[in-house]
Amino acid sequence: MVNLAIIGTGLRANGHARAFSALKNCTIVACCDIDKPKAKAFAAEWNIPRYYNDIDELLTANQLDAAAIVTSDNSHCYLAIKCLEAGKHVLCEKPLASNEDQARKMVDAADKSGVINQIAFSYRRSGALYQAKQLVDSGELGAIRHVEGSYLQAWLSLYEAQSFDENFPFGLWRISKALSSGTLGDIGVHLLDFCTFPVGPVTSVNCILQSFEKTPGNEVGGIKLDANDSAILSVKFANGAIGTLHTTRWAYGHRNSIKLSIWGTKGALRIDLDKDYDSLEFCNTVQGGPLDWKSPFNWEAQTCRKVPDEFERFIQSIESGENLTPDFRRGAEIQGLIAGCFESAERGEWIHV
Repeated sequence: MVNLAIIGTGLRANGHARAFSALKNCTIVACCDIDKPKAKAFAAEWNIPRYYNDIDELLTANQLDAAAIVTSDNSHCYLAIKCLEAGKHVLCEKPLASNEDQARKMVDAADKSGVINQIAFSYRRSGALYQAKQLVDSGELGAIRHVEGSYLQAWLSLYEAQSFDENFPFGLWRISKALSSGTLGDIGVHLLDFCTFPVGPVTSVNCILQSFEKTPGNEVGGIKLDANDSAILSVKFANGAIGTLHTTRWAYGHRNSIKLSIWGTKGALRIDLDKDYDSLEFCNTVQGGPLDWKSPFNWEAQTCRKVPDEFERFIQSIESGENLTPDFRRGAEIQGLIAGCFESAERGEWIHV
């Protein structure tokens, strides 16, 4: 049985509590938040026996095996290293850190500790994504030429989200540069992992970032609402392919939409998570695709094997002793790509990453 603590008791922590509570081989024994009344309420809601507002007290007062870090981006590095140095297995929410330097420090601490370390790239629970990687790696698509990916959300467009004040339902920290990496760091990080996992690493990027006006002066209670809302990336991959990736929170009509298309010299595939996490569409000459312009293209739906989500994978890794991916090193790799995007947007030019 893995004894786990949840660090950070905001909106996303409910998802962690729900998922870990459903696992037979995991018990949530404590939670921690700098706001102690908030931690107390969270503990009561999820029937967690102990709550704290001090990380050192948490780590010394409990027989903990592991911790899930579900706090704002700027605290990930400090909290993760604290847990790693205490010998606790760590699942950290994304992005791994606030910047590339912090991410490298977290990787070093994880390597030194020798404990399980993973990042919560939620959409690795898609069996279609692993099938896509297999199709690319096997050469069934031929040489990869072009990639298109998108992650669209609507919550900045929704009526209830237009009151940008202290009661903003999604947290003002998510739209402030001081506390987060904006849309690029919050959901774009998923898109970057989702696209590069099957296709391979990006070597250079040209990025446009945009923050739109939300209130007069874009400031509420001393918090500047200046983080990026939308991102458009042109990318070049190490395998020679090029692609376009884009993400926004202003996509009215899209609750949480992720799509990926990959085109090669022998075929193509496409994934739409709005339709299914465990199936993709595949088209190539071997499977009945056209050998000339007159023949119809045949897109075949493929059912893919189910894979564990980030919570199941984390507990499985602890029990087996095998650190399954995505780990902190993968998180740092994506952090480097995010850093390249910010540099590109600032300089208005292509950046090698």
